[in-house]
Amino acid sequence: MVKVVHMCVLAACIVIGGLSNVLFAQEISDDFFDLLSGSEPVGKTLIETKPVLNVGTEVSTSIIGSKIKDPEVRACAERGLPEFSMSQMQDVSVMGKSGFVRKSTRELFWKRFENKRSKAVVRVTAPQQEVGVAVLYLETERVHANWYMYQREFKRPRRVTGSGISGSVLGTDFSYEDFEHIEEIIYTGDVARLPDVEIEGHMFYVIERHPDNASSQYSLVKGYIDQVLCVPIKTEFYDHAQKLKKALIANRELIKEKKGRWIPHETTMYDYSRNTHTVFRNYDIKIDPELHSSMFTPQFLKRGR
Repeated sequence: MVKVVHMCVLAACIVIGGLSNVLFAQEISDDFFDLLSGSEPVGKTLIETKPVLNVGTEVSTSIIGSKIKDPEVRACAERGLPEFSMSQMQDVSVMGKSGFVRKSTRELFWKRFENKRSKAVVRVTAPQQEVGVAVLYLETERVHANWYMYQREFKRPRRVTGSGISGSVLGTDFSYEDFEHIEEIIYTGDVARLPDVEIEGHMFYVIERHPDNASSQYSLVKGYIDQVLCVPIKTEFYDHAQKLKKALIANRELIKEKKGRWIPHETTMYDYSRNTHTVFRNYDIKIDPELHSSMFTPQFLKRGR
């Protein structure tokens, strides 16, 4: 997904939890899956803010990672980006409006490939009845990434398509589209830098993006990046009535340094339209571990470790 370790890593880290509704999943063959993936075969709003300054949008290119045009913001975003890969464990708690809490645990693997596009796989490890449920994310140049999911009842991985993109990812308050917007606001460069703000004594870069996909459920996505930690502390999602629909918030007190990068250990996605939220607690985090490319294929989804 900084990305709350850089937004791509964050999104990958927090997106997947609970058990999924697979009504929109389309069964595909392994050969076709591999062709699409390009994988190798197996071997509420922020508190009061104080505007500070406006900055121009000088165009520049990036060697790796973010394509944000503003050089200052891009440099900050890239400081939290693992160079090659990341893995971690994650405990997820989905809080329903009735107060019911649904818990699960999963393992996550993320890797950037030579074409600079990233892939991620997440596998549920608890509770027992959900063990084996897995999701694969493949970044593409198209409007939507390629998403696939697998559970033991399936004969093959299934692709998430159509209206399923706006649906819940494995029962959490995160949708597939939410993940993509977090990815895009850092990577595409098609963002505007707003005046910096001060929040509770901390300075933030503020960037925003208007989704250009007509089918998007959002009209605006806005991100707040801590200027010292270079971590997106908050990402806001506004609907077409300009009303705040969701917010992804990292607990600043639980952001810890690891190998020179600041990594959130607790992040919460709030869905204000449904009055629910999901808490993601990350641990056993490894920066740039050796991850074989075969892990990011349908065979891995079916086979597991």
